[in-house]
Amino acid sequence: MLLLIKRSAMEFCTQQLQQKCINIDNEYLGKQFISSINVQISDIKHTIYIGINKELLQDIYHLFFEDDEHPSQNDLIDMLLETVNMIVGHAKTMAQEIEYFVIDIPRFINYEIFNYLHTQKICLNQKNKYLTIAIKEHNK
Repeated sequence: MLLLIKRSAMEFCTQQLQQKCINIDNEYLGKQFISSINVQISDIKHTIYIGINKELLQDIYHLFFEDDEHPSQNDLIDMLLETVNMIVGHAKTMAQEIEYFVIDIPRFINYEIFNYLHTQKICLNQKNKYLTIAIKEHNK
């Protein structure tokens, strides 16, 4: 699951931002806008946490809203949720062989340091701008 979401996030960076993200070994310790989305694949439920630091989120925002130089915090939250939808939705299309893949609506958690319990976690770096993905698998 993590590799699928990671691949989708890396393709988002390449195709939307026109820049490559790299996987880094250490964690980003600064504040991030953090969201969660529940996903069920076959009979296994997962919570996917995605955190994006403010600088990267502003870059994403400016891709879609070039004229707005100073997005509000609410604008950035909306952009975070839309980005999560794009990443997880793209992962679903890449996993066409999986018959049962259900995605809930993402929700904003907070703007804080990423410290959620998880089963697997990665951090992507794009020119010192960070996207963190963590997945928590729930027991059946």
